[in-house]
Amino acid sequence: MRRWFNWARWTTADKLVALAGPVLAVAVFMPWFKATVRFTTSEITGVMFDPPGTVTGLTAHRYLVLPLAVALLESAVIVARYFPSRRALRLPFHRYFLVVASGVVFLTVLVAALLKPPPWYGTLQMPPVMYLTIDWTYGAMVAVAAALIALGVAVAALRSDGI
Repeated sequence: MRRWFNWARWTTADKLVALAGPVLAVAVFMPWFKATVRFTTSEITGVMFDPPGTVTGLTAHRYLVLPLAVALLESAVIVARYFPSRRALRLPFHRYFLVVASGVVFLTVLVAALLKPPPWYGTLQMPPVMYLTIDWTYGAMVAVAAALIALGVAVAALRSDGI
């Protein structure tokens, strides 16, 4: 087991792409959007409630299960490449797979981050001086950063291999 999980055998690109999967898996459960009730008059602008209400990425967009699964699959493929020699997974085009999978993950996460959920007022009638804003929070930023790093590293590894 020690010989198989020896990080020295892993390339830097494989380490970064493999770690991006679990980071993204955690990020979809973090708060992605926050709702804040604000009030404004001609003299005063401010936040009425603090801390604001938050929504996780998976709650806001159910389709984030797709990049979650693909990112974890990428990590599993990389781990399988470093099994002991007889059991190692031999994928001749694994670098292409990582680029395509990372691209799908990045595009899906980016679309999910850009599509803010609409404000929900229910039966609440807001006075004209009050309004609800939906903003991004740290979960969306972590997910986009992890997906972007994985894509960038996968493309760089493809180019450095000369394939």
